[in-house]
Amino acid sequence: ESDSISMPGPASESKKKKKEDSGGSSSSGEKPDGSDDLEDDTSGASDDPESSREEGEASSSGKASEAIDGTPSGKPPTDSGTAEEEYTESDAASSIETETIIDAETARRVREEMAADEAEIAEAERLEKEDSASSLDYNVDGGYKKVCSKRNCINTRPVIRLGDEMALADAYTAVVTPMLGGINKVARQLERIFKNSPDEKVHRTSGKIDIDRLCSGTMTARVFTKRRIADKNDMHICIAIDCSGSMRGDSIHQARKAAIALAEVFDKLSIPVSMFGFTADDINNGDPHHIHFITGKNTKRDRLRLLDIKAMSNNFDGYSIRYGAALLKKKSAAHKMLIVISDGAPACSAYVGGNGVMDTKLAIKEASKEAVVFGILVGSASPEVHKMMYGYNFLHIRMPEDLFNGLARCISRQVKEW
Repeated sequence: ESDSISMPGPASESKKKKKEDSGGSSSSGEKPDGSDDLEDDTSGASDDPESSREEGEASSSGKASEAIDGTPSGKPPTDSGTAEEEYTESDAASSIETETIIDAETARRVREEMAADEAEIAEAERLEKEDSASSLDYNVDGGYKKVCSKRNCINTRPVIRLGDEMALADAYTAVVTPMLGGINKVARQLERIFKNSPDEKVHRTSGKIDIDRLCSGTMTARVFTKRRIADKNDMHICIAIDCSGSMRGDSIHQARKAAIALAEVFDKLSIPVSMFGFTADDINNGDPHHIHFITGKNTKRDRLRLLDIKAMSNNFDGYSIRYGAALLKKKSAAHKMLIVISDGAPACSAYVGGNGVMDTKLAIKEASKEAVVFGILVGSASPEVHKMMYGYNFLHIRMPEDLFNGLARCISRQVKEW
């Protein structure tokens, strides 16, 4: 016990060494002999058992703190606490797993809802496929040098999946929004034209007798007249869009915008619209192919199909114009108009040399007996060929503004003649 008490601690050894290094000399405040030993005894290991026990407890506390914090005692933690993060993540995962457990009744209801959605999608796709084939077949024959004879016209319709409808609606809105001002402007102009039309005289088998018609020598029972307010709004519009390969690039973009703008204008006026794209030689050599986007009702869902207008193969203009006239012939509207959007001259395997222009010109003349035929030229092509085929009854557009500025004027000229 006496040995342990007299043994100097590390602190006293350090102080002795410092004094030896300084040469053992002291200043005026030099301590008497033996004072170093007293100091060593007080700064070294304590001879008090209680004090030793307290130091041991403090040391144990520091080690315990190190074990819990993951860092040495007295030092700031170098990490954010790995053990604590692992616990939190495990706890959160366990909580999520517990929350996602559903009862049998909820699972059954979810399965039934999914099955109902799948059945609705399948039924919509089936109806869209059935809608195109037989109801859109119209007989077209003849043509310049019989180029339209014995052709097998292929009619298809783009299918919109219900799952894609929301994305298509967003894309359609992005196209329409910049044109809304022009669309509304044309709709207002056309509405005024239709409302301001004068009364018209119709011949019937009863009513007020028309002496002039009775004495005209015309063999008819309709010698009576009746005045009625002209309903210029009673019309059906058919729009044919050139989807040939030459339309690639800016021309097809302008054609797509023009088609969408026209569909929106006539929707605001509640005028029925049929709209199809035409190409040829892409499926069977020499045969025309029509892609039907809108088939009369002009619903919002139908108009989404216009986003699928794209350049494809060749263009059999003469056949497709005759097809449009045959389609309009089946409509009961009092007034009909056929609008053809293209970038210039027709070209397909059925045409040889200048037969394309001659056949298209003849087709326009034939269709004019059934409807007003109106051409829209898109792109930078020279208008001379269009003028040769359509006369002056066409509009050349290079951007949507050209369509809005000229469309009402051209339609107004035709309406006045009805």
